[in-house]
Amino acid sequence: MAQSYDWLLFLTDGGLADFINELLLRPTKELAPARKAFLASYTGNKGKNRFTKVQMDAVADAVLVEYFATHAKRIESWFNIITPKGQTLKGLHAALTTLSKKNWKEIHSV
Repeated sequence: MAQSYDWLLFLTDGGLADFINELLLRPTKELAPARKAFLASYTGNKGKNRFTKVQMDAVADAVLVEYFATHAKRIESWFNIITPKGQTLKGLHAALTTLSKKNWKEIHSV
């Protein structure tokens, strides 16, 4: 598989359970804005969704970015990762950081 893909990241059941526990079941104070956005989005009624992979409430996004940065070491253990030959997780992080700093609005407007 490593020869067929650039990167494969699999979120483990334990990782997902930990995150759901901290976000919804036993919410931490630091994730309160993300929890609020999630619960507002999944009420069973139609409306504007504020917590998806496509769009995210700005405050919830900021809280999640901080959460993942603060707990990076622990969160790394939530994934099984298949890397391209000779690559490391640090290399993936560096590439993603570079991509996140690009002006995507300008790139897509061309």
